[in-house]
Amino acid sequence: MWDLHVTAVIKSEENLRQNTCSLYAVVMSLCDSNMEDKVKAHKDNAEIEHTRNTIKLLQVIKQDMYLNGS
Repeated sequence: MWDLHVTAVIKSEENLRQNTCSLYAVVMSLCDSNMEDKVKAHKDNAEIEHTRNTIKLLQVIKQDMYLNGS
C-alpha cells in the first residue's frame, strides 16, 4: 500500500513540474516584446529562466505593470 502511495505522489510531483513549465511558456508567450525585454533585464532573470519560476515571472510582470501604470 505504501509503495502505491509513494508512486502516486512522485507522479503528482512530476505532473506539477511539467504543468509549471507549461504555464511559464504560456505566460511568456502572452508577453509582448517590450515586456519580454523588461523581464530579461530584471535582476532575477537568470533564476527565473533557469528554474522556469512562473510565480517569480508573474511577480516581475506585476511589479512592472504597477510601477509603469501600463
